[in-house]
Amino acid sequence: LTYTQKYTKSNTSLTHLEFDHCSIAGAFNTISMALPHNTSLLSLCLDECSLSDQHMPSLAQAIQLNTTLESISLRRNEVHQSGAKSLFSTMHDNVGLHSIDVAGNPLGFEGRQRICEGLKDGVARLRYLGGLVLRDHRGTLELPADSQFSKLDEGASNEEILKILRSRWP
Repeated sequence: LTYTQKYTKSNTSLTHLEFDHCSIAGAFNTISMALPHNTSLLSLCLDECSLSDQHMPSLAQAIQLNTTLESISLRRNEVHQSGAKSLFSTMHDNVGLHSIDVAGNPLGFEGRQRICEGLKDGVARLRYLGGLVLRDHRGTLELPADSQFSKLDEGASNEEILKILRSRWP
């Protein structure tokens, strides 16, 4: 991973980086230190990498500083409520991130609530969010019951709800 850090930090043609099914938790700092400096990476896949809540603050900070990353997948890790809070509390500053997938993590109800609170606070640039059903968190998102939001009762997709939220926070 030391080579990966050097390569990721200085490479300007690397657009997709995939570490899925790798137990990189012990060497995660290598990636989180390189990510803020990379100016070409568009997608990062960290599925099933044994990442936990303790990794999310440094990942959140790295994502916040990276202006080119558009997509991150964290499927099937060990992210709970505190990790979800860390991850989504700083993302409102990242204008490039459009897709986050946290499916298969033991977020629990509180973790899903934390994600929705992050969305409510302006992380609404997202176009895709995997891992929870936003219409089940209508109250947390503070969506009014007017005609614009009536689709929520009809089974609106996350993408439709995110579009509605983006219209609230330009």
